[in-house]
Amino acid sequence: MEPLKVIKVPDTIKYPKLMDLFEKQTNKGVEASRIYPYYENLANGRWTTTKCGDCGKITFPPRVICPFCYSENLSYVDIEKQGTIFAFADAGAGVPGVLKSVAPYAVALVKFEKSGLQIAGRVYGKKSEEIKIGDTVEWGIERIEGPGPLVRYFPSYVYPGFK
Repeated sequence: MEPLKVIKVPDTIKYPKLMDLFEKQTNKGVEASRIYPYYENLANGRWTTTKCGDCGKITFPPRVICPFCYSENLSYVDIEKQGTIFAFADAGAGVPGVLKSVAPYAVALVKFEKSGLQIAGRVYGKKSEEIKIGDTVEWGIERIEGPGPLVRYFPSYVYPGFK
């Protein structure tokens, strides 16, 4: 799957590391993430989250412990491809510097019927004034490049047929 958008982050960032908007998405070293399989799946064109093997609940974002029954018996499952816009807002002025290349943009809360999940993300394929509650969108994946050779992936939404 081709990324919806490639966002380039400058090689030098004036802000402290804690202000980086995007997790490092690594499975090694001090920045290792226990939900690394989620990011690895995104890099391979799959949007997944965790499902508890004990109580059966699906949660997003992915977890390492089930927030319902406290089990660690979690596995990764695919999130269905299409969802419905439940709410949305326009982000134009005052967006973080690393997102200026994609601003203005809309952020939508999308409901997935099968899993019951509601997940927020950027929307591509229509201007904010064209988006309507109840519209069907599909998830897509953005590629974040930088600083330096670092590459990361994040989910977002796209209207069917958008290229």
